[in-house]
Amino acid sequence: VFNITNPVDTFFDKEVYMTEWFGGGEFETLFIQKEFLFVGSTTGMYTVDATDEFNPFFVSGFSHATACDPVVVYGHTAYITVRGGSSCGAIEDQINVLNVVDIANPTLLSTYLIDQPYGLGIRNDILYVACGDNGLKVFNAANSANLVLENSYAGNVKDIIPLSSHLIVIGDNTITQYGYGPNFTLTLLSQIDL
Repeated sequence: VFNITNPVDTFFDKEVYMTEWFGGGEFETLFIQKEFLFVGSTTGMYTVDATDEFNPFFVSGFSHATACDPVVVYGHTAYITVRGGSSCGAIEDQINVLNVVDIANPTLLSTYLIDQPYGLGIRNDILYVACGDNGLKVFNAANSANLVLENSYAGNVKDIIPLSSHLIVIGDNTITQYGYGPNFTLTLLSQIDL
């Protein structure tokens, strides 16, 4: 935990050992919504209450078989990409959609099989999923229990950052920026090859 109250004078505050709460696994992503941290790990999604930023504590978890597991949250819904294969585990590739209205008891709403899901992002009921060599997938998430694939874009995509003004898409050797269009479309703004 770092104290960034004064951005010019930030400092290390303390270490919090989450393995005691979660029982192991590798932690991959943190997503913040209000006072809660949603931790994506190789063993599941875990919620941490950070109302007191300097003394966070475990609230609940949703476990799955060993897999790579980024998470994003929108409103009362958490979206998790679960990727098997290589060092990630042997589970089938999928998107898990969880209801987190009761933060102490997340429940599975639905599961969608999808090839090679990596990072993901959500903006205004539109879910963007990075699918490695299978490109970028754009889902209508207005009904979170019934995701609808609306569009696909080719390329190697590993992570996604949805900003209010545009979408940043990260591949193995590229950073691409897209503008948001109507009907779940994206317009290429720029691409940097690294």
